[in-house]
Amino acid sequence: MSIHGITSLEKTAKNIPPANVNLLKAIMTQIIREQRFSAGAIAWYAKDGFFEQALRRLGELFGYAS
Repeated sequence: MSIHGITSLEKTAKNIPPANVNLLKAIMTQIIREQRFSAGAIAWYAKDGFFEQALRRLGELFGYAS
């Protein structure tokens, strides 16, 4: 995600609301990759709200606003 200028979790959280599709794909890919090396990573991101924020943003981009 460093290609998008994101180098920390705080920056990830701040960049979800204005994110475009490519950035959202990068965020979701990072989460899935972390799960491979750290059991429970997906659960942590879900608990912290990252999944919900990213899915809501995708909905906005594709016309499925909540």
